Amino acid sequence: MDGKNILDEEGLLKLSELFQLLSDPTRIRIVNMLYNAEMCVEDIAREAGKSQSLVSHHLSRLRARDIVSARQDGKRSFYRLGGQRIERIVELLFISD
Repeated sequence: MDGKNILDEEGLLKLSELFQLLSDPTRIRIVNMLYNAEMCVEDIAREAGKSQSLVSHHLSRLRARDIVSARQDGKRSFYRLGGQRIERIVELLFISD
């Protein structure tokens, strides 16, 4: 090979799971909002025009795969993207030149 990164089976599975999670328009919207700012469930739900219950469900799925992370501030949870790897992916997929 010419030095390009070839994914092993585990890498392929993780990438496939990422794309499956991002195939839902609501989750894409959530990820895009979190790219721009840390937000709580209430704010995400209001901005997305979805119920807090639905947003919480989507956030739970995204957290399970480390696409988003959360921090507690009293009784509220604030969500952000799960790190630089996810930020780079979001930039590649969602930010046009």
